[in-house]
Amino acid sequence: MTDRTHIWDRCLWLGLLALFALVAGLHVKEIGRTGLALPPVFAVLEVGGDGTPVVGGPRLERSATWNGLEVGDRLLSVGDVDLHGVPYAAFDAVVLAEAGTRASVPVVYERDGERGELDLVLQPYAHPGSRLPLMAALVFVALVVWLRSPGTRQSRLFLASLTLIAAAELPFYGGPPRNGTSSPRLLT
Repeated sequence: MTDRTHIWDRCLWLGLLALFALVAGLHVKEIGRTGLALPPVFAVLEVGGDGTPVVGGPRLERSATWNGLEVGDRLLSVGDVDLHGVPYAAFDAVVLAEAGTRASVPVVYERDGERGELDLVLQPYAHPGSRLPLMAALVFVALVVWLRSPGTRQSRLFLASLTLIAAAELPFYGGPPRNGTSSPRLLT
């Protein structure tokens, strides 16, 4: 193994380890802030609709209650944010930004032509910290393989792939805008 390869291997190792540490830190911060809470339902834009999202169904992975919402309910606003033109992922972002560190957020919806309002209770993971040890173990295994066979293409690829997979499996959703104002208008 040449000195040049050795330097690039160390840069790869340090860069991937720094990336994983950053993502793990953000993941732990979000666990402490909200318990990885998400809305109990997902919203979709209807094809040919008026541009407001509708409740598409529950988040099955959360085994959550629907908080009184039903499939097909038209979602008009969350907190102070109008939801016209807000697609699936942006709905989650608006709900999380409006909730901040609170466990619920007010939602205005329409069902069968009648408006209603309710507090949408966010659903945290049952065991929010359970992924971190497994993902750290993946990175550890990748490092051991890389250290046992330094300089080989396979060990570099194994290190890179396992570390990136581990980082991708540690979600962090963010928080409210820094200036404390309500969410900006998202994707239209």
